[in-house]
Amino acid sequence: VLNQLIVSRFMENNGYERHLKSVRAQLKAQMVAYRECIEESFPMGTKMSQPRGGLALWLELPNGLKALDLYRAAIREHISFYIGSLFSPAEDYESHLRIGFGGELTEKMERALRRLGELSCGL
Repeated sequence: VLNQLIVSRFMENNGYERHLKSVRAQLKAQMVAYRECIEESFPMGTKMSQPRGGLALWLELPNGLKALDLYRAAIREHISFYIGSLFSPAEDYESHLRIGFGGELTEKMERALRRLGELSCGL
């Protein structure tokens, strides 16, 4: 079938590898952009993961700040994220949050991240 032939040629000519290389470069650039925005906006002492895979950054808020408190403030402004405690059956990760970087850092997303940082500074 024509579709199978096209895919076969794509694979034989390293098209898939080139595609993966391009996607990886794009995701790395997005991760860097998100990290820079977060570093500029969140309170001093905020820790952030440096993922070697996946599409999420893990943040740990400083000084015992609770991610749930930040979530409650953020949701009133229509900003959402995942709180760390959702990922643990124990009461761990109360000061952690997870932010996905799989999408491009648009102006709207950048404003939301910066506002999230402002809200966390005010807790």
